[in-house]
Amino acid sequence: MADNLIWLANDRYRRRRIIVWAAAFHTLHEPSAINIDFYRSVETMGHVAFQSFGRQMYTIGFTADEGKAGDAMGGPIVRLKTSEDGSLEGLLSRLGRQCVFVDFRNLSEATGWLHQPISARFLQYEPIKTDWTRQFDGVVFTHTMFPSARRVRWRRTVQCFPNGDAAGPSINSSRHVTRHSCGLSHVPSGESVRAER
Repeated sequence: MADNLIWLANDRYRRRRIIVWAAAFHTLHEPSAINIDFYRSVETMGHVAFQSFGRQMYTIGFTADEGKAGDAMGGPIVRLKTSEDGSLEGLLSRLGRQCVFVDFRNLSEATGWLHQPISARFLQYEPIKTDWTRQFDGVVFTHTMFPSARRVRWRRTVQCFPNGDAAGPSINSSRHVTRHSCGLSHVPSGESVRAER
């Protein structure tokens, strides 16, 4: 995985910004710093890429206080356990916001305590206590997590006006509007979204 990512960044998409979406485990910068035997001996894509790119890459971990997680490929849906008192999720939940971004790279003196080991559920939704600032550059916290679903089927069409001009791609979905806690939406069933010139 790491070799592919390094090739993509250095060759295929040279001088371009790229976004890689992967499970948190694969993006860990320093898994050996996690005080669990399994993580001490593993080398992740994030570790190898971080050695190659350093601060040129920015890794974001995602976590939530409550809700469900699911595999879009049909795996089981997992209900998140209640966050522990004093855990990262518990503390961020007390802010009362649906979404929070914390930049671990630029912590102030007031937030420097985040460099200490703290319990968080980045890996398999199980609490693990470690210094997460050594694993990620930032974190996105959502109060409520929703499971992934493989129900959206997209179809691209081009709508033309009577004069023959194309209006651009239309996107039709077989799903109703779903409003996520951070304001993301899906296109409603039977409706089209046109890209206008």
